[in-house]
This record gives sequence, C-alpha cells and structure tokens, in this order.
Amino acid sequence: MGDVLARRRLLTSALARLHDRPDAELPGIPVQVAASWRRSLARGVDPAEIVARRHADLDVDSRLVRCARPVIEQLAEQIAGIPVCVVLTDDRARLLVRRDTTVEIGRAADANRFAEGFGYDEGAVGTNGVGTVLEAGAPVHVVGAEHFVEPLQPYACAGAPVRDPFTGRIEGVLDVSCRAEHSSPILYSAVTSAAARIQEALVHDRDAGQQALFDLYTRVDARSRRAVLAVGRRMVLANTAMQALLDPGDLAALQDHARYRMLRGPDVDDRLDLPSGVRVRMRGTTVEVGGTVAGLVAVVSELHDTPALPGTAPEPASTSPTWRAAWTAAADALRVGSPLLVLGEPGSGRRRLVLDLDRELHGPDRVAEIGPGTTDVSGISRAGPAPLVLLRDIDRWSDVPSGLLDALRGARLAATAADGTRCGAAVAELLAGFRRSVTVPPLRHRTGDLPSLVADALADLAPGRDTRVSPEALRTLARHTWPGNLRELWAALDVALHRRPVGTLEVGDLPESCQSAPRSMLRPVDQAERDAIVTALRDLGATAPPPRRPWAWLARPSTARSHSTASPREPGSSAHRQRVPGALTVRVGCRGSAPGSVTPVTAAAVAAPNRGDGPMDEHEIDAELTAEGARELLAATSGAHLAYVMEDGTPRVVPVGYFWTGHEFVVATAVTAPKVAVLTDRPAVALSIEGGSGGPTSARALSVRGTARVTIVDGLVDEYVAAARKSMDPEAAAEFVRNCREVYAQQARIAITPTWVRFYDFGTGRIPGFLKDLTAR
Repeated sequence: MGDVLARRRLLTSALARLHDRPDAELPGIPVQVAASWRRSLARGVDPAEIVARRHADLDVDSRLVRCARPVIEQLAEQIAGIPVCVVLTDDRARLLVRRDTTVEIGRAADANRFAEGFGYDEGAVGTNGVGTVLEAGAPVHVVGAEHFVEPLQPYACAGAPVRDPFTGRIEGVLDVSCRAEHSSPILYSAVTSAAARIQEALVHDRDAGQQALFDLYTRVDARSRRAVLAVGRRMVLANTAMQALLDPGDLAALQDHARYRMLRGPDVDDRLDLPSGVRVRMRGTTVEVGGTVAGLVAVVSELHDTPALPGTAPEPASTSPTWRAAWTAAADALRVGSPLLVLGEPGSGRRRLVLDLDRELHGPDRVAEIGPGTTDVSGISRAGPAPLVLLRDIDRWSDVPSGLLDALRGARLAATAADGTRCGAAVAELLAGFRRSVTVPPLRHRTGDLPSLVADALADLAPGRDTRVSPEALRTLARHTWPGNLRELWAALDVALHRRPVGTLEVGDLPESCQSAPRSMLRPVDQAERDAIVTALRDLGATAPPPRRPWAWLARPSTARSHSTASPREPGSSAHRQRVPGALTVRVGCRGSAPGSVTPVTAAAVAAPNRGDGPMDEHEIDAELTAEGARELLAATSGAHLAYVMEDGTPRVVPVGYFWTGHEFVVATAVTAPKVAVLTDRPAVALSIEGGSGGPTSARALSVRGTARVTIVDGLVDEYVAAARKSMDPEAAAEFVRNCREVYAQQARIAITPTWVRFYDFGTGRIPGFLKDLTAR
C-alpha cells in the first residue's frame, strides 16, 4: 500500500510541476507517459474535465469491426472475473464497440463518456489507453495518476494498436479499462495478444485494391525468376530474389521511387542509380481498380552497362533515385545551355538544385535571380558574360518585368515553378521557349537523405556548436510527412535548438506536430497519390481546354453551408442543412505523359465532420485546429487572406501574413493601414489559410471566423518576426527583419481570437458536405 501511495505522490507532484513549468524535467516518470503529458499540455487539454465529443458518422459495420467482434467476445469471456470494459476504436480514437463484464463498470464508463460514438483522442482527453496508443504507435498501460485528466485517475487502461497486416497501418485500438485497483500486467498481455489475433483475421479480409495488386504480384512472381516488387496504397511486397538483390538501404530507396512514380503513368521503365552504386532497371505496370490506381508491380534487374564518364556530371549528394535522376537531367540541360524548368513543391529544393549544379558546372557567382514582383532586371548584366538567369517561382508572376526579354539575350535560362498552378498569358509565352523540365521530389520521398539534410540544417542553424539528433528523434522525423518540405524541416530543427541549444536533440525537443506517430507506416504512399494526380470529383462533369503546360488548372468553388451538430446527450439531434450549388473544374497534364495530355480520375468524396454554422465552443474549435493535417498546415504556412467590412458596408479581402500562437492568429501591419481603424470599431473578421500545391487532392484550407483586437506596439510585433523566421531561410529572415526595423517605428498588432473554425483536406476526403451531396447524385 505504501508503494502505491508513494507512486501516486510522485506522479501527482511531477504533473503539477509540469503545469507550472512546461520544460520541467520529470525523473521517475515513464518516457511514454511524460511525452504524452507534454503533448496534452501543449494542446491545451483541460486537466479537470473529460472533454469527449460524440461522433455520429462512425462505421460500426466496418471490416475492422467485423474481424474484431469474435476476438472481443473471446477476450471478455477470458477476463470475465474482473470488472472491465473491452473497447475497439477506429484510427481516430472513436469508440466503435464496447463490451462490459459487469453492469457497474459499464455505468462508470458511461459517466466518463467512454461509450460508443465518443472520441478519446489524446488531444481532447489527454493521456489514456486509446489516444496515447495512436500517438505513440505502440501498446501502452496507463495506471491511475498517469492519466493527465483528473477524473480518469481512479482507472487503469491497457491498449494496443491493431495494424493492417500487409501495411503496418494502424486501423484502430483495442483497449481494456478497469478500476486502478483491479489493474494487472495480465491485462496488458491479454490485450496485446488479442490485438494480434484481430490482425490475423484481417489477413483474410483484403480490400479489392489490395487483392488485385496481390493477384498481379503472385502471377508475375510465378512466371519470373527475377526480382519482383509490388507497392500499393497500403502495402509493399518483395519476393526472395528482390530482397537478395538489394541491401536494405537500396530497397528502401527503390520503394520511395516506386511510391513517387506509381501514379505518373500506367507503364514504368526506369533506369536508376541506387545509394550503394548499384544500377537497376525497373519495368512494371500499375494496377487499377474502379478507376483508382491501387499500386505498381515491377520486375527489377541489375544493370552492368558502362556508367557515364567521370567528370561529365557532378555527383548528387542524395541517395534518392528520383532526386538523382532529376539532378542528372538538370545537369545535362545546364551543361549545353538548354532552358530548364524545375518543377516541384515549394520548399523542396528546386532553387538549391539549380544553384548547386551551376556552381559545379560553371563556377561561383554566375547566377542572376529574378523573383515574383521584381522590376529591376539590371542585375543580369552585372552577373558577367553568359550568366544563368534563374526565374524563381514563375507560377506566382503576374506579368513579365519590363526589359526582361532584352536582358535575356546571350544568357542561359532556368526557372522554378510549383506543380498544379496556373501561369498568366505573358508568362506562358515566356515558357514556350523552354525545352526541358525536371521534377524535384518532395522531402517525404527522400527519406534516405534525411540524416544528411538534418546534419546540414544543424550546421546552418547552429554553426560551431556541438549538436546532433538522437536515433529515436531521427526516426520520428522520418515518420513525419513534411508538407512544408525542407523549409519545415529547418523550422522544426530551429525550434528544437531553442529548447536544447547544444548536445543531442531528443524527441521531446522537437515541435509537438512532429512527435506523433503516423497512422500508417506507408503514409508517403497516400501523399504520393495526392502529389501525382488531380482527382476530379465524380459526376461534376466540368471540363476545360487541354493545358499546354505540365501543370494543372484549378477553379475552386465557394463553400457556403449551414451545418448540423449532435450533442453528446442527444445523439439523434440534427439541424437543417442548406444545399449550395458548387462546381469543381480540374484538368491535369501528368508527369510522365505527353505534354498537353489529360488524365481524368474520379474518386468518391467524404464530407468533413458536421458542425454548427453558429459560434463553436472552445473544444469544438480545438478539435478543428488540432485535426490531422490542420496542425501541419499551420506549421507550414504563414500567409492568409483576411476579410472584414469597411465603414461604408462594403467587404474587403486582403492578403496578410500571420502567426498562430496556439490561441490566436496574430497579424502585424503599419499603424496607418486602413484596416487598423476599421477593425478597432468593427472587430468581426474572417480568415482563410490555404495550402497544397499538387492540385485539388493536395488542397488544405482552414476557414476561420473570429474577433480582432488591435494594439499598437513600439518597434516590430514579436509574432511578425517569428512568422518571418518560419517562412524564410535564416539569412533571408535576418535581412528582412533588419530592413523592417528601419521602416517601422511602431506596428499595429491585430490578434484574432477564433469563434468558428472549419478544416478541409481534399486529399483525405475531409470536404464540404455539399460536394459529397453533388457526387452522390
């Protein structure tokens, strides 16, 4: 008994110390528990109240539930002598099934909203045997005061992830919960064993896409003695010959390339240089089911052809076959002076590839850069004879600078652009002179390069300091999806260095958005699908003339809607929903296809969670802002559009920079800006934050309504400086801040407190309900 009380005192005092000082050391606290406490604190979880929201859109007849029910019944019978709840949740911590061994434990669970339909994600309920399993990606056993929320501390829970046996993706969580005094290590063993049995049942229940991919893989493997690789949306298969042909590093790099390549055309025939120096040929075809690409099956063979002569092309500092191929193709173009267009996501290293290559090929200081909004092109003539002119972010140009065409005579030419964007007529005419293009892969498809990129970032951010990243932290970084690419990686490491300026950076030093384990081991496959093609919503039927450039034209509809809510105490309650007509027009010229070709793809859409159109409470707002993808959008962007109403009643929408503090959106501007006076008297505003560059399926958006509070500060607003450091590399940010300090004696700080928030993620099916209604017609 004394040990139990001492343990409780240790946990209680440690949690109180953490509330007082978030960076406090927590000796004696299990690593998983301490990490969960820190995440819960960072997300604003109320330690005094259980805030579990009810969801009315659950699939209680899913494949997971069907396979799990017999195992749950068997487990409940095995431990019938103990008052417990056996619970199955989905991959978002929402309870699908609950089986009670006694009436009393069931009533206690109901009182804590631990019931079917309610969510127990860590961002809402704190440390527990469901949400913490999803965050940690591993089994947990949380006992008593290890819970973050006080009302749960009389209880214990043991939870284990249920993974898809082919992919490793977490499909849900199996949990056993009881009173703390009834807790035993036996429950932990029982729940992990039962989760394994559910996974065995899933082996025999594949979906149509997995089955089609598996069938083609087995046919190819049966008739070929060569190495065969299959990469699907949620699975990877490799025969014995494949595993014997390549070492693990080469095999991982080849899988990265397959994920990137699988949706860029029906046939693949690539020659690739792998990290170890082995050169292979990958020939294969994609598998389609119901108009959707399910995966790629390829035969891989080692090549023994003569490599390029030494010195003909600089060696790329990358293990990624896709990056190496882009590097080699770009080097060929720059060597002969052919105009080169470099495509890719913002922050993926497009500009750096061009600058590094030209320095290797033609020496330093031979590049003149022209960016969006540049009007002075005289720098081209100052760059010496035959300079390389780099037209940065040409997709963001509104027009071609005056005198640019004349200044380009005798110069070599390169440009960068994002995928899935539209250029104006004048810029499109300029691009007509380009003959070659390469596509730079995003960071999530360069996992093998992460250690060297991290080392480069630490050397850049902390020159002369002894800094490194622990193996566990590096694995955590490798699991992150990096929507902001290299820029986001630099920003994440900058945060970590502020928390631990020297020594080994641990997982706890990373930003909270990087610390959660992904729901799928193959999450990059889903990302590759969103990067590669633009999915047209079924039956919308709007089309446009074929594009003449290798990126997409996209027109988005406005999204006005009245939503419904469901109270936890009134599961059937609903409100009237208003339909608003809308249209989505999508066309794409896919990489790997002929210029101007159009590849239409359709997919079913799923509505975003239903919410009321009136003001939300604090927990509803937090649920939207902490949704998977919303935190990444806030971390990766710093630009938004602010809407407000002028004194004469006319609306205004203006682009602004912002910084999210975790509680409010902060916009800084000159004290003489018209919106300063208007918002002082009319504080109601709306904010739109958008992200994604690969077409509609990569589009993410936060729609925010709120109340603005204006204050005048001397010098620069702190969040204004933080936003600059978030969106620029360190050197550019330092120069920007220096220039701003010379301009602003004072700034207006506009703090927007959200009263209503909606998060949309077209790639994951989190879309406005009216679009779902349209596709269902």
